Amino acid sequence: MRTFTLFIAVFALLLLSPAVLAQGNNNNNIVRLIDDLERSRDDLERDINDLRRIRGQGNEINRADLAEVSRRTRDALQNIDNVRDDLINLDNASRQ
Repeated sequence: MRTFTLFIAVFALLLLSPAVLAQGNNNNNIVRLIDDLERSRDDLERDINDLRRIRGQGNEINRADLAEVSRRTRDALQNIDNVRDDLINLDNASRQ
């Protein structure tokens, strides 16, 4: 999770340059995208905690549990990819 937090911080620092902050609309977009990243991070942490809880109970992880956690994890990672792409597009637009 440290790597992911660093990922958020690096993108925030890159995009919070004076040129970007001068454009209020971009600032709102950055705040929204950072919020999206934080929600996705929370989703991933929940998935990890679910797996730890199942393991800690001594239960076998059945296919249904694993499929559900895998689906949620895939969705959270896809959201992170989408936010990353949006941040890159926003950064590119601010440089033009």
